[in-house]
Amino acid sequence: DILMKCISELSLEKDLELILKLTDRILMTDPVNDQALSYKLKALIKQNNYNLARFTFDRFCALYEEMYGEKFKLKFEELTAN
Repeated sequence: DILMKCISELSLEKDLELILKLTDRILMTDPVNDQALSYKLKALIKQNNYNLARFTFDRFCALYEEMYGEKFKLKFEELTAN
């Protein structure tokens, strides 16, 4: 919760690297945190790493389905929209 609050106060324009580090830390302890995933995807796209963003999303969806036995309901475009 504290890390998510920090991320929400950062700027995608100036703090990309910090956002990526914080989202990675959150996803290590909570691998199906969709808010952290959304911030990570937006930061990767801002860095022009669209393929890595897509791969990260697909991996998240596979893990989500494995853990919960159901498909992740949000689409890539919904998580990356501003």
